[in-house]
Amino acid sequence: MSRLGNIVGKILSTHRTCGWGKVSQITRPGEVRLENRQQRVLVAGNAAPSVGERVPWLRLDRGTLVTARNIRPRPPLVLPSGKALPTWTGEWGRVITSSFDNGQYDNASPCCAADSKGHAWTAVCESVGDVFRLHFYRGDKDNLLQPSGWASKAHIDFPYIGDPYYRTSGPGWRTPCLLVDDQDNLFAWWHRQFLWEAGQQTANALQGVKGAVNPDTGALSLDPPADLGLPYVDGFGPGYTPDYNGLEMDPDGYLWLVTSPKVTVQTPWVDLLYGDDLAVGNYRYALAYQSASSELGCGYYTQKTTLAQAAVPGAPSQFSNPNVGTFQAGYHYFKVTFYKSDDTSGDGETTPGSYGVYNLPTSNRSIRMAIPRSLRNGGRKVYYATSAGGPYYLIWTQPDWNTDYIEVFNPVSSGPQPPTTNTLPAKRTRVWNVDQGPPGTIARRIYRTQANGSVYGLVHTISNNLNDEEWVDDSGNSIGSPPPNNPTNQSYRCLAVGRSNAPRSWASGVTWEKVFGWYPWSWLGDRCDVVALGGGLAAVVYQNTSWGLSARRRTTGGVWGGEVNLVTESGRSFRLGTILLHEGEPHLCYLESGGYPSLDEWYYAPLSVSDDGVSMGSPVLAGEGWPYSEEPPRLSWDEDQEVMVMHGGGFNDYCHIFNVDEGDVESGCDDLSTVGADISWWTAPHRVPGPKLWGLFIEWDGYHGAVEWTPE
Repeated sequence: MSRLGNIVGKILSTHRTCGWGKVSQITRPGEVRLENRQQRVLVAGNAAPSVGERVPWLRLDRGTLVTARNIRPRPPLVLPSGKALPTWTGEWGRVITSSFDNGQYDNASPCCAADSKGHAWTAVCESVGDVFRLHFYRGDKDNLLQPSGWASKAHIDFPYIGDPYYRTSGPGWRTPCLLVDDQDNLFAWWHRQFLWEAGQQTANALQGVKGAVNPDTGALSLDPPADLGLPYVDGFGPGYTPDYNGLEMDPDGYLWLVTSPKVTVQTPWVDLLYGDDLAVGNYRYALAYQSASSELGCGYYTQKTTLAQAAVPGAPSQFSNPNVGTFQAGYHYFKVTFYKSDDTSGDGETTPGSYGVYNLPTSNRSIRMAIPRSLRNGGRKVYYATSAGGPYYLIWTQPDWNTDYIEVFNPVSSGPQPPTTNTLPAKRTRVWNVDQGPPGTIARRIYRTQANGSVYGLVHTISNNLNDEEWVDDSGNSIGSPPPNNPTNQSYRCLAVGRSNAPRSWASGVTWEKVFGWYPWSWLGDRCDVVALGGGLAAVVYQNTSWGLSARRRTTGGVWGGEVNLVTESGRSFRLGTILLHEGEPHLCYLESGGYPSLDEWYYAPLSVSDDGVSMGSPVLAGEGWPYSEEPPRLSWDEDQEVMVMHGGGFNDYCHIFNVDEGDVESGCDDLSTVGADISWWTAPHRVPGPKLWGLFIEWDGYHGAVEWTPE
């Protein structure tokens, strides 16, 4: 009886993992199955429920629920209008196909909205000839699942720059963001990234557009795109396309943007010059970017082994006489030196190495030979003599470092002679392929370890953001001040929020504010959303470094507070869905994954934001999915049913219905992935025109698909 009493006590107590479900099967005495649930369900009490009966449940652990027929943990689930929650039947269809040359990721457009008549709007990117085209599509609310129900109503073209295979001009990955306000104004913003070639960034731009929607005719007129500036954080602008972005409008009409851009710090390539004075051993080099106000930490290290010998080139070899020349039969001697002359501070020449000799068997021939390579640090000079002891005179200059064979046709008996001492500067290192930093970079700093060491120190500063190659005067094995971090991360990201300078307008630009600065990449800020409550009060929720969810609040006075942990659990990861502002109250949903058994769990929770702080109310388990879902859920409000709707995403699509006042959940619907919809990561937020629920997703093969739920 004590065990039964404990179970009944848990059912009667308030718990974040209790809810309602419909019995689908009685598996054995004292155990049942519930619709759309994978767990084992134990029955408490001696009155077993029947198939089809709706019963309350409580999760005891990750794999076990308990239910009781005659015990209610909460009042019955009844809407304020007195209507019972409906069940929902889902359908989907492929509706938009776009052509592209530069990959599906550029065409991921996870955005959708509804106008005042309930018609759908989305933005879709594609490649058309030599331009990148951003379409604004309208979907007829009565024909959402058919291609004939969708049509492009306006578009913006971006001419390609460089190789069109790469994202060179148009809206980048995971953008644009789009909304339609209560006055049928359409707003969108996107990130443009210009690349001359893969990996070489030249410029960035954030842009936005405003359009006027005619909900009766479906017409859309667009204003010219507006420049939204760059979200400079600690002196740096975004280096690469932001991964996740948001767009909201507060009750005062101001537009709020949130983005978490990344900067990638590429390690330069390094050569040690012959004549270098560093000790023999392994060296690691790292690069950091510097702005006027801060220094962005080093990227991954590179490793280089110095040469054990001094500056002694090898001897020429592999002689032959392929063509007509003026060399006579007999012995001919050649030596090679390395030299550097394209950098004034690095001019110099080594002493020659040992000679190579060729016994020419016949007269009036040329002599072909292989010469040793240098280390990408200059050219080679070849000297000729008729005897091993010389004198030697310059016969050939090879200006590059890697041509393997040369051919000489005529002997020489005068001219420049090889140096008797090594005139290349000691302590010289060639650092090359140094990437440009993000916008705001004024210098790049080179760090290295000592021989076979692990501690980094400054050895050189490139005082611009242009040069991709420099010579470093490296004073022996000594190093300078340490870098801002130990070079173990290649990417850094920040979180920035922008607010339009005028209501319902991009025309006067956006003011960007730092939420947190550049941190070594992990998953910090990987998923984020903003909620704005009016009067300047706002909050950002984002993924933290522990795979949990954190928030920061902006006061009406414009001050961002510190980090507040909302939910973190060891061994579990939490992915933010969306934040929905309804009747002045914010609500959020998120996905919890990990642990054993590996069931995804969708949660809903209220969010409290004020000048005093930000906090999350007790989360309610909305449902569980199998298998693993990549995309978090999305929240919508159904005006007709007066309930909150949460839609699952990723490789499946579920629909969960909330009574917000009571926090109860009913989840009974189809898993669309089981009927052929290959829904990708980039499931769009769902919007509700009513009485049906709808949303958009992007399939792996590039199709844009629509989802529609019908109440029964």
